Amino acid sequence: MSAGSLQWSATAVVTTHDWGVLVHDEGGAHQLKGTGLGAPVDWLRSRLGTPVPEEQLLAPLPPAARDRMRRLLEALTTRGAVVAAPGAPVPSGAARVRLTHGGDPASAALAGRLGERLRAAGAACTVGAGTAPGCVDGTAPGCVDGTVHHGTSTGTETGLRVVVTGEQLWLGLFPGAGSSRGTGAAELLRHLQRAGVASDPDPDDRSWEAWVPWLSRTLLTAAGSDRCVRLGWVPYRLDEHRLVHELPDPAQGTAPAPAALNRPAEDLADPLVLSRRCAPLVDDVTSPLGVPTESGLRQLPLQLSACRVRLDDGALRTVTGHGWSLEEARGRAVGEAVLEHGLSRLAPEVTAHRFQEAAPAPREPVRLPRRDVERRLAEGRAAAALGATAAGSARAAAVRLAAHLVLQHGRGPWRSAALPPAAPGADLLALHQDPGELLVATGLPFALVALPVAPGTVVAGVSLHGEREAVRNAVVQALLHHQGQDPGNEAAAPRTWAAPHPGPGQHPRAAADLDTVLGEHGTPVVVPLRGGPALDAALPHRSLVLLVPGGA
Repeated sequence: MSAGSLQWSATAVVTTHDWGVLVHDEGGAHQLKGTGLGAPVDWLRSRLGTPVPEEQLLAPLPPAARDRMRRLLEALTTRGAVVAAPGAPVPSGAARVRLTHGGDPASAALAGRLGERLRAAGAACTVGAGTAPGCVDGTAPGCVDGTVHHGTSTGTETGLRVVVTGEQLWLGLFPGAGSSRGTGAAELLRHLQRAGVASDPDPDDRSWEAWVPWLSRTLLTAAGSDRCVRLGWVPYRLDEHRLVHELPDPAQGTAPAPAALNRPAEDLADPLVLSRRCAPLVDDVTSPLGVPTESGLRQLPLQLSACRVRLDDGALRTVTGHGWSLEEARGRAVGEAVLEHGLSRLAPEVTAHRFQEAAPAPREPVRLPRRDVERRLAEGRAAAALGATAAGSARAAAVRLAAHLVLQHGRGPWRSAALPPAAPGADLLALHQDPGELLVATGLPFALVALPVAPGTVVAGVSLHGEREAVRNAVVQALLHHQGQDPGNEAAAPRTWAAPHPGPGQHPRAAADLDTVLGEHGTPVVVPLRGGPALDAALPHRSLVLLVPGGA
């Protein structure tokens, strides 16, 4: 508690009730719950009309009552009912705040008012123009940067950035080392600019003043906080956001994120796993991954969801996901968004290594221009996938690519089979088409099933675990094909292929492994995908497998 003088707030409205105390000020309403507080609050109000030192205020009370009154005084000070008197000395151990602004009128005015409020609450606060320590992008116009130092330990220092826009304030709190705090501040402004939120404020519009009391109280209790908050006034509301880091943290170098090191292996083919892992990573403003939405999509028989992804160049793309449940659909949508984001962050020159499933061995890396990688993606000679391990993600991507090549080039042989009536979704599929026959690829190191959905057109089901799962996946793809014909669902329609012809085909002998299947079309290489510290911690293993000319 402050060793200086205290006084009752001239702006707060304080009322007592049977359940406790209600404090109204510019930042809203604040409750202090407890019984029998009416008489102590009235006693404090009657004695704090003029500035009084805290020890002098509490001196007449017995020791036991003095401790209870001190705790009540601290609670009322936190809620804005009691403030430090102007000119009161700053006690040792009080919060010390350093604020810098971008030099424009709006940020200068905000920094000034926030400094006044912090000093009134008993904090030591300095305000000036310039760049805050550790800030990697400088204090930009419309920004207030700074640090909050709690107590005497250097480990309790927290970085902050407040961004002023035309209709809202954004507050970011960043713990950790100075470089980490600076990277977080730069990340916040970068997200806001890319989302089109960081509009220039009107210097004469000071609607943000209503949030200054809340800001000051939050900063005084911000030790170790990691938060991102939007404070709006059209209408007045507070929203918590998730700040997802894409920029590397200089303090961590190139070391893997701790979450990636200790996370147990899970099947990332399960969309529920994806949904759970990515739940803290979706935000429509402060993340490259938007919150999954079902707006405009027609549901049933499958659930559909869409996820907006902001690519590395700032462009927006929307990908879709499907499932028997809404949570499955959202998980698949976010998983596809993560892959799209990783592909957009490829370096101008990509370093890859040879894919070998049968006998992996160290080889010289392959370097490819990014434009060559993008061309192979456009040609269908590359595929990306997630996995529980690096090898698992590379194998999943290789299987996806191999299945596309088999369907595209008609590698055989294929055999006909009846669609099992008990296959999940077969009864729903019968509402759209005759059951007909399946075409099952043979002689492959994975299961591949083609299911006709129109004359001469098939969808495919692929599995690493057997023909039964491939059939289930093919039925889902067929349902998705028919559901994709509904207006608004066009983006969810799966890829279709020309129907292969049953018979011996071009390859009567079995392919022992993926190397054999892919090697017929080129040399397969693997490119690890990265998305920044936050995404790499949640989904550390993402791989792109592409074909380069044989012998490269």
